[in-house]
Amino acid sequence: MQRWRRSWASAGPASLPRLDEAKFARLERELRKEPMAHGWPDQVWTLSRIKTLIGRRFHLTCTVQGVHLLLRRHGWTRQVPARRAVAGWVKDTRPRVEVPRRRWLSNTAFTTVDHPVRTVSRGLRKIQYRNDIIDGCLTGTWLQPHPT
Repeated sequence: MQRWRRSWASAGPASLPRLDEAKFARLERELRKEPMAHGWPDQVWTLSRIKTLIGRRFHLTCTVQGVHLLLRRHGWTRQVPARRAVAGWVKDTRPRVEVPRRRWLSNTAFTTVDHPVRTVSRGLRKIQYRNDIIDGCLTGTWLQPHPT
């Protein structure tokens, strides 16, 4: 065991890296592109996505831990997106990909002309006791908030 450890310490790791410097430089160029350019729906590179990218570009299989070690060996660190990037994503991309929420009147089929009036009045009656919501919103309606 000691002889193996000494030979490993003098010669380096027992196996060579699967990506040589030229291939890793090509991988870095691919990583500089956005993940959307490679078919993923958002802007985040994960280890499993990089593993898939290595498999697609170089026809090599590796583990997620191997990808982590490869990136760390070349000086890459994990990073969390800056608040500016997240805020930009929320403002620009999220409205395009997010499914609109269903509202309380989304599936209502009105049968008469008075039906929408009754439905909205019923909804307003439910919130008239919540002063934190209405705060002056009922001034143009016939509903009056009840003092609590």
